[in-house]
Amino acid sequence: MPELNFDSAKWEPIGDFTPVPVGEYLVTITSSETKMTAPQEGKTQSEYINLTLTIQDGQYKGRKLFHGLHIANPSVDAAEIAKRTLSAICVITHVPRPKHTEELHAKPFMVKVAIRPASDKYQATNEIKGWLFADGSKIKAQGTNAVPAGVTPAGTEKKGKLPWEKK
Repeated sequence: MPELNFDSAKWEPIGDFTPVPVGEYLVTITSSETKMTAPQEGKTQSEYINLTLTIQDGQYKGRKLFHGLHIANPSVDAAEIAKRTLSAICVITHVPRPKHTEELHAKPFMVKVAIRPASDKYQATNEIKGWLFADGSKIKAQGTNAVPAGVTPAGTEKKGKLPWEKK
């Protein structure tokens, strides 16, 4: 039998994994790591960046949200969406050209959170549907966001319609 010597009073018990309600939340990126997609028959595994965002205030302070950036995905559309999302994160954190994901950590910003309904395979979960500055303002059109003088964040220019806009 494994020996524990554990004092549960020193740790906040983990709650349930029910999603936080739909809304806007002040968050910071508190960790980031590179992961591989799960192996699936007929699909190529790919690497992605998994971001952990922690809610910074209100009733849900301390709750975690997760977002994957599939920048190196074999799907051109998925990779483009990930790169445009990363560009938005760079703009709202005022880090236009990060060399490492850690440069994006601990910088407050807002996210719009939705709930992805449960399916036969998965529980209901939160998903991020929007990225905003810490004051709740939206990212402005091409190159007009508050970034250091003389710097235009790569990828902020619109290159046509997003895949879900094409029809």
